[in-house]
Amino acid sequence: MDRILDEAQHTANPLHLVRLFGISPITAMRYLRAAHPAGLRPDLSVIGIDVDRYMADWIASWRAAVSFHRRLPPERHGCTAEHSM
Repeated sequence: MDRILDEAQHTANPLHLVRLFGISPITAMRYLRAAHPAGLRPDLSVIGIDVDRYMADWIASWRAAVSFHRRLPPERHGCTAEHSM
């Protein structure tokens, strides 16, 4: 059985899963919803997480990583010349 899912069945606290497993709050919420299908919907704002801001920061970080990766020469990121952009 999945360790995270097993732990999620014993708690309703997304912050507990975030701290214990190092997962994102959004992922923690997905595990909690899977573990408690009867309608558990914890509010992330209760633990001080603004979901819109969290997602905006995550998207900005992802875009920066992709941009950096694209600027690397193909041999630096494991791509062959025919696969590089």
